[in-house]
Amino acid sequence: MAHEFIVEALREAGYHVIHASTGDEALARCKLRVADVLVTDVRLPGQLDGWQIADILSM
Repeated sequence: MAHEFIVEALREAGYHVIHASTGDEALARCKLRVADVLVTDVRLPGQLDGWQIADILSM
């Protein structure tokens, strides 16, 4: 899948990647550790989509 390629490419480039499968999981992980960059799909499973996550984390 495309997300696996992106995760692996970023890790190989030396970045610490936090991968989440749902919007809810992504938000929970981002609240535990501040991310420098957010790469998300706008259509994620769960209650939150990528746009909502970006909006919440930008506050």
